Amino acid sequence: MADFSDVSGMAAITVQPVGAPLRGESAPPGSKSITYRVLLLAALAQGTSRITGALKSLDTQLMAAALRQMGVTVEEPAATSFTV
Repeated sequence: MADFSDVSGMAAITVQPVGAPLRGESAPPGSKSITYRVLLLAALAQGTSRITGALKSLDTQLMAAALRQMGVTVEEPAATSFTV
């Protein structure tokens, strides 16, 4: 565990609030648990959801199949994506 009790050698920084919303993108590596949760959230959302960077595993394939059995349209247009 890191020890932050002595910060005397560290330079001080000042964080200023920004005047507008922050915008950006993040591309974390695929995650089975995140893919599983996003599939569920996409099924509950209105409209079409496009999920990219998904980690397809047995668990996520079974979740997609379960959603289909409940009447949700789940397509797999590419190796790492779903359209729900």
